[in-house]
Amino acid sequence: MSSPSQKLGSSDSEIIEGLLAGGPPFEKYALVLYRMCENYIHEAVKKHPLLEAADIHDAYIDAVDAVIKKVLSNQFKKEVAKLSTLLYQIFSNKCIDQLRRVTNHKHEWQRNLNTITEDLPVKSQDFLQSMMEQDDMNDILSVMEKLAHGCKELIMDFDYWGFKPEEVAERKGYKTGKSASQAKYRCMEELRKLIKDEQVTKSAKK
Repeated sequence: MSSPSQKLGSSDSEIIEGLLAGGPPFEKYALVLYRMCENYIHEAVKKHPLLEAADIHDAYIDAVDAVIKKVLSNQFKKEVAKLSTLLYQIFSNKCIDQLRRVTNHKHEWQRNLNTITEDLPVKSQDFLQSMMEQDDMNDILSVMEKLAHGCKELIMDFDYWGFKPEEVAERKGYKTGKSASQAKYRCMEELRKLIKDEQVTKSAKK
């Protein structure tokens, strides 16, 4: 089976020579390197459903840049491996790094969600806990969809993505981090009520 670079009419040697030449040849062969394994992006999107397609694309661009740096610093030995193999290895590692980041956010998100069970009736606490234990984020997010405009995004920014109050304020247009935190508190109060109502509704259907 021919390699992606061969399908594009460029061997590894040609790509390396073009990158080392600099100027227009560098730009041409940097693009060839990028395009020769674009199918890796589509494969990764299917393989890692937890990752956003944009994050996977960014990881691929970073991987291409890393390969180019290895070529320019003479760290790549074509006798040892193909460019496509090196690119795949680096890209895979970067996808795993992205996956770890998302997973860590998710665990932190679940820990933070525990705080909204305060002052809830025991049955409502059990209802939310069961959703988290079942790892059913769709159920949690479906409840959050019923929040007032902007509340879901506000809570996600704080408790899922881990932005600081000042960062949330800048992203969402609040004057200060304190005002953003106060808005989040109001949203959490609304979420508590929705979870309680949702639990009552589900119990009535049983």
